[in-house]
Amino acid sequence: MGFPQVCIPYDQPARTAGHTKYTFRSRLALALDALFTLSPVPLRFAALASAGAACLSAALALFCLLSGQGLMSTGLFLVLAAQACASALRGRVLQSVSQEAKRRPAYVIKPPPPAQSTCQSTTDR
Repeated sequence: MGFPQVCIPYDQPARTAGHTKYTFRSRLALALDALFTLSPVPLRFAALASAGAACLSAALALFCLLSGQGLMSTGLFLVLAAQACASALRGRVLQSVSQEAKRRPAYVIKPPPPAQSTCQSTTDR
């Protein structure tokens, strides 16, 4: 982000001690943790899904009120959808507080001009 860059050539040696000890399950847990920690998309999806469920249950409650059947289960669905909306809202607030607490710099929108590099990658040889 504006600092001078220096190329340091480095050849990665082969792994000397066998295979990784991370199982597929632990690697998947790390990937999901990174996805849910760094991205607001899952929270947005949860908020939209719960708002859609609340609108659907409100329409169903209105229909049941007019027809006179199944009002108890529809009311329960409406309450659960409202709780999901509130939970998604709390998640969005906590995520915005977390982003502010990290105090990361603003992202670079415009790419920097191409740098004159004399260093070659080991894959180019």
